[in-house]
Order: sequence, then structure tokens, then C-alpha cells
Amino acid sequence: MSEIARTLDAALAFLRLGWREAAADRFGLLGRVLLYSLPVLIFGAIWRATPLAGSGHDAEQLTWYVVITEAVIFAPGFVFREIEEDIRTGAIESALTRPLAYGLARVAEEAGGTLFRLACLGVYGAILARVMTGVLPIPASAVPALALAMAIGAMLALLFQVAIGFLTAWVGTPAPAYWIWQKVMFVIGGLFLPLTLYPDWIREAGIATPFAALLYHPASLALDASPQAILGVLGWQVFWLAVAAVSVTAIATAATRRFIREGV
Repeated sequence: MSEIARTLDAALAFLRLGWREAAADRFGLLGRVLLYSLPVLIFGAIWRATPLAGSGHDAEQLTWYVVITEAVIFAPGFVFREIEEDIRTGAIESALTRPLAYGLARVAEEAGGTLFRLACLGVYGAILARVMTGVLPIPASAVPALALAMAIGAMLALLFQVAIGFLTAWVGTPAPAYWIWQKVMFVIGGLFLPLTLYPDWIREAGIATPFAALLYHPASLALDASPQAILGVLGWQVFWLAVAAVSVTAIATAATRRFIREGV
């Protein structure tokens, strides 16, 4: 077995471990579902009570939009905190001696848990939105593309968190960086409002950012699920996923070198 094959096999083992751990955490999943329901129900009611004439969207579409963005943002855990704890306690030292790189192992394990939670929230959210709106704004043929776009969005959120967690090597605590990233993502990513409702200059600047690829682009399929729209969404997401993967690799490598050179 080649080195690449062994690495992939080990990463898949961590991914399956993360999936099983998330599946076993039933109370955690229940709490996440309850929290997820609140913004969906609140914003569903807001959109039904808001005059939307001239916006190009209706209350049903915008309810589905929030269902999608909230599922993506609720699926990942808080891996940046776990990485911070490993670094601050020195637990990362033993992990660095393992054949599989610490960063890759973390990403793979968290990806398994994230995908499990995303699947659960996606199914639950679809049922909830259908009950609330009575419609399915996305053609059945576009559902696989939507599922893929949501998965990529969740993986982008996960990679951002891993990068923020490794900042502990230089800044002591990455919490402020996480708070800034989170707030920018909520606004520029279009967590509650699609970028199509923003002023032109914000929309044009935001739509090309990784924050939009994380939230707005997958959820925009509830507004337009044409083949051209799907290609545009996946194009932006794949681009930013590649950039994020390279960036996380560079940050993790730099942090590892610092640990080896200076200790944890």
C-alpha cells in the first residue's frame, strides 16, 4: 500500500469515527435540533409578515433560504476550541508523533461528525419547511446539487475553524478571531438575508467572498435552482474550498514547525 493510500485509509477511519461519535451523541443532537428550530420558526414568521413586493422573492423561498443557511451553520461543532485546548495543555505533542498529521486527523474526524449532523438537520429542516410553507421551491433534480453545496459549505466552516484553532500557536487564545469571523460570516455570508436583498455595492463585493460560498451560495438554490445557477454556486464553492484547504495546510504546517522548534 502506497503512502497516499495509507493516509487516505487513516483519514477515512477518523471520518467514520467522527460519524459514529456524532450518532452516539443523541442528547447533543436533540439540543442542536431545538436550537436550529428557533431561528427557522422566527424568520419564517417574519417573512410571512413582511411585504416582499418588488424584492423578487416570496416568503416561502426566504423561509427555505433560512432553513438551508441555519443547517449549514449548525452542523459543525467547535473544533477551534478543541485544538486550542490540545495546544494549551500540551496534548498536541503526542499527537504530532502519529503517522497521520494532527491537522488532517482533526479535519477528518470533525468532518464525519459534521456530515452526520448536516444530514439530520437537512432532513428535519426540509420537513419543517414543507410544513411551514406547503411548497418545495427546489426541483427534485436539483436536490443532489443542493445537498452537495450544503456539504461544501459546512466543510468550509470546519476548515475556517481549524485555521482559527491553530492561531493559538501565536496568539494564546483564538476566541477573538473566531468572534470576528463569525460576525462577518453572518453579515457578508447572508445568514438571514440573501445577498440579493443587500445594497448593490455590498452584494457585488460579498458574493465573491468565502463567506458567501459558505452560506449564501448553497441557500441561493432555494431562490434559483436552474442549471446555470447550480454551476455558478458549485464553481465558487470548489474554488474557495481549494483555497481554504491550502491555507489550513500552510497554517498547520507553520504551527507544527513552531512547536517542534520552540515547544508547546
